[in-house]
Amino acid sequence: MVEGLMRKNYNRNISKMRKILIFLTALIISSTVNVSAQEDAPTTYPTKKYEHNFYAAFGVFFDYGDDVNSWSHEMVLSKGVSYKLGYGLNYYFTDMLSVMGGVAYRRDWERAFVSFDGGSADCFGFIDFPVVFQVHLKDTEQPNNKWMLGLGIVFSPCFDPDEYYFDDDPTSTNTLEDKAIIKNFYVSLMPCLGYEKKHLRLGLEANIGLCDVSKKYKGFDIGSKYLYNICAVVGVKF
Repeated sequence: MVEGLMRKNYNRNISKMRKILIFLTALIISSTVNVSAQEDAPTTYPTKKYEHNFYAAFGVFFDYGDDVNSWSHEMVLSKGVSYKLGYGLNYYFTDMLSVMGGVAYRRDWERAFVSFDGGSADCFGFIDFPVVFQVHLKDTEQPNNKWMLGLGIVFSPCFDPDEYYFDDDPTSTNTLEDKAIIKNFYVSLMPCLGYEKKHLRLGLEANIGLCDVSKKYKGFDIGSKYLYNICAVVGVKF
């Protein structure tokens, strides 16, 4: 009796597997025919594969770190300006999804419009290498235009780390004089939003520093430094 039940269950399972295989086979054949028909059909608007982007950006720079001159090492937020010029090459997987790699020249300047006596200007220079994944959504009111949402990562070698300067205190014997303020490399996260109209893109993008860039020296309490910015972007694409 037990063997009969086992054989019955076995036959049921085999029957179910056959039905599933038949269904999957029919689905695969149907999908193949559909894809083949789409490839053979003429397309009025073929999917663009590559797109060149040239852009300029200007915005606010934030320097966030602890104040080593205070006994409590409280965290302090300083502001300045950030600007960059860049090029990006966008590769489209579909009309909706793309990834853009590129290169940009960037300056973050903390004391751009602030008068100060001596000391360092905290003006840093970077060459950015962003890799950004983008989603392009049609504007329902303007079908020829699109909204772009992006998120990526930026690798930033620093070509100008600025230097400690103590001219405001001529008697200072601080051995940090002329030493680099920040490290020569850091990584940031880049969220971005844009509106695309034919060859024009307007938008916002940010750099969110993921690591402490303050360069440490033995025997000195340097403190931490995290760099952020948010910029308005104007670009052309073709």
